Amino acid sequence: MKEGLESIEPAHCKIRRQFRAAEFYDLRHLSDEIVHLPNINKLAGKGIFFKNTFAQQALCAPSRNSILTGRRPDTLHLYDFYNYWRETVGNFTTLPQLLKNHGYETYSVGKVFHPGKSSNFSDDYPYSWSDYPYHPSTEQYKNAAVCKDEGTNILQRNLICPVDVDNQPEQTLPDIQTSQYAINFLLNKKNKRIPGF
Repeated sequence: MKEGLESIEPAHCKIRRQFRAAEFYDLRHLSDEIVHLPNINKLAGKGIFFKNTFAQQALCAPSRNSILTGRRPDTLHLYDFYNYWRETVGNFTTLPQLLKNHGYETYSVGKVFHPGKSSNFSDDYPYSWSDYPYHPSTEQYKNAAVCKDEGTNILQRNLICPVDVDNQPEQTLPDIQTSQYAINFLLNKKNKRIPGF
């Protein structure tokens, strides 16, 4: 077995573990009595909750690439959103790619890699993923005018307003679509004998 692969189970092993990862960036309100988050609190109660965490870099793409490749941003030479490490530094193996190469089906649902140039406009597909990554259709409205200006009654962008899902484009939000897709995917996965990540 190659160095660093001791924890990956051999292809002939009959019992494989399923990996599921969920990341949340800002959970300051878990202990806030004013904010009602029963499902997030339940999830946190079953998982590991880190109270003192740090990011490798203060930007999304370098941090995500660092976590997924196991290399620091200064090793990847990524400090922004405009470079793809496989082209600029080296063809490093990602965690999902390692698992995929050892018999796991790997899937990306929502934002795993930072979209755009930093993941080759493909979320590193097909290297890291068994199928093309899923992104909700409502992501296209992230900068859309969806808040009514109380003075003019005209929809504006960059305003803070209560979110009424029924009044949003497609009557849903990206997080809702992503959650529904992930749940449906896990319930209807075609080959449940093949381990997944």
